[in-house]
Amino acid sequence: MLALAKLTSTEIEEIKAFLENFISVPVDDRLAETAAAYKRNYKFGLADAIIIATATDKQLPLASRDKQFQKIKEITVIEI
Repeated sequence: MLALAKLTSTEIEEIKAFLENFISVPVDDRLAETAAAYKRNYKFGLADAIIIATATDKQLPLASRDKQFQKIKEITVIEI
């Protein structure tokens, strides 16, 4: 979100405040290997593959509007 070109400084600060409500998960070697497998097997981009690998590793549902995540049987997707 922070990469959007037309963000104002106020919007950037609001997004940062919002993101403070989430847990940051570091990408270690095991998570990277899992992400690489999802990227390879499902043809996802690297960022999406890391998100899927994180949901799988932490055994958490993935909340997303992206319907492509529905094809991953190893995760539960909550449509938003």
